[in-house]
Amino acid sequence: MSNINILALETATALCSVALRVGAHTYALDEGQPFKHGETILTQVNNILETGGIGLSDLNAIAFGRGPGSFTGLRIAAAVTQGLALGANIPVIPISSLQILAQEAYQTHRATQVIAAIDARMGEIYWGCYACIDGVMQLCGQEQVGMPDELVLPDNIALQAWRGAGSGWREYGDKIIASLPAVMADLPVYPELWPRAVAMLDIAELRYAQQQFVTAEHAIPVYLRDDVVR
Repeated sequence: MSNINILALETATALCSVALRVGAHTYALDEGQPFKHGETILTQVNNILETGGIGLSDLNAIAFGRGPGSFTGLRIAAAVTQGLALGANIPVIPISSLQILAQEAYQTHRATQVIAAIDARMGEIYWGCYACIDGVMQLCGQEQVGMPDELVLPDNIALQAWRGAGSGWREYGDKIIASLPAVMADLPVYPELWPRAVAMLDIAELRYAQQQFVTAEHAIPVYLRDDVVR
């Protein structure tokens, strides 16, 4: 997979993030400007492609964070991905923003079992449980949205190996802990982590190799709930 060129976009949270893999080289740009993703994302894309020395036509695929997360952010990522992919006639790889967050925890802290949680506003969290298989975090069970004290772990996985990651832990860590078995009261937590585009690249390479991609018109967000929260 070393000759694959992939552009990645992630705007589901307060972080506007793009990344690029050109063969063996990886580039990343992150900007923490909430509610300005629409103003900055295309500039970031142009800058990172220029840094990587390639154009859109040189890409094999575009990966994007399909959510859950900010409704506005998800629409921006999907719309920009659709436009770029249609113009260059290249496939799209939708990736869960919770999976990206879990992959970030694996890459930065070598966490191999991650409860990824993103603040969903209105007293709720988006969450999912992930376990590492061959260097890529894979979903255990289902992604969900709900109250932080209603989180339920998947069966038959070692409790002591779990780690927490994401803004959901920063806002509601005590409530999440209260819903978990007592043996997990002191589990390590990384509330500072965000889903970053650079963490998408290994997932995207695997998906591309397995031909798990779609055409541009199928680059659509996954919200998990119907209530519109910016």
